[in-house]
Amino acid sequence: MERPDAEWVVAGRAFSAAELEQVRQTVAWVPGLARRELADTVCEHLEWFTAAGTPKQDACLKLLEKMQCAGMLELPPLRQRRRNPARSEKPGVRPSGVEVRAQSGPLKEAMPITLEPVTERPAVREWDATVERHHPLGFRGAFGFRLRYFIQGRHGCLGCILLSGAAKAIAARDRWIGWDAPVRLSHLSQ
Repeated sequence: MERPDAEWVVAGRAFSAAELEQVRQTVAWVPGLARRELADTVCEHLEWFTAAGTPKQDACLKLLEKMQCAGMLELPPLRQRRRNPARSEKPGVRPSGVEVRAQSGPLKEAMPITLEPVTERPAVREWDATVERHHPLGFRGAFGFRLRYFIQGRHGCLGCILLSGAAKAIAARDRWIGWDAPVRLSHLSQ
């Protein structure tokens, strides 16, 4: 069994023995929560958030599982996710996506050009369907931190943009910029 006072590092954050004890107490204090809710609660207590201000849920789940493997706490059993039939789509039915037509001519003729943030679930489905339909490689979904935008011009949608966080590890990139594992983890959020 790993000692609680040994250095614990998860997602670039080192946890002290006092913080590990706080995590253990939090888990014991709220035994009825699902694991993701528990991770959000632990993140709130530890003030462990992403640059966007959301709880570092996935990293916290890794910490909790590591602590469970070390015999420091007992996590609630995994729950099966229930699908909400009112929110699920019919099999095989997808939104058709936004109509994006090839345009030619000077850029000034399409002005003004704006970026329309895509945040609501129906708009996200439309964005996904649009990229799936028009991208030469298709689209199987986005993961990690991401921002979706429709590019709008005077005559309608000009395209889509997806901005996402850095990949956690790309050996060639890490070697080129001189990052070892601890340095890479400390810089990923930037």
